[in-house]
Amino acid sequence: MVTERAFDLQWVPGKVARGQGVASGRNPVEGGIRGTIPAQKKFFRNAGIDTDHLYDGTINVDISPWEFEPTRSTLTLFKVRWHPTWDPETFSLFACKIRVRQAERDGYIYYPHPETKPGIFPGHQIAEVWSPLIAGVMDGDSAELGIFTDLIRIVPRG
Repeated sequence: MVTERAFDLQWVPGKVARGQGVASGRNPVEGGIRGTIPAQKKFFRNAGIDTDHLYDGTINVDISPWEFEPTRSTLTLFKVRWHPTWDPETFSLFACKIRVRQAERDGYIYYPHPETKPGIFPGHQIAEVWSPLIAGVMDGDSAELGIFTDLIRIVPRG
């Protein structure tokens, strides 16, 4: 997971935002798949990311009025065919930290590339954080996102 880094960690305030429930399986997708994260975990694991301790869903953090610009990923998987009827998708993970409800976790910004997932991208003001479980997280909770400046830039929205 996130270990000692040579680059700065920038903390960005935000709020937990309601997602579509597709990553966790709260809102199943076609083909009977209950959660995109559980269905995709093996691809990240096979690429060397320890996924066993990560929750089978994401926490969406709205960092408005800011947005993130990915610059260099921790890992990118190209053209993954994880769903039997969908076109292959490209995914990147960016090491990060999250603080919410007095808990801090190492995790990743989970980034399905919008060019391979048309119509579903939430925008660059919403970071989907894939981390170990943080119990009791609710929509509207204050959150802080720890961004490594060598991986992602934070810029004004617009």
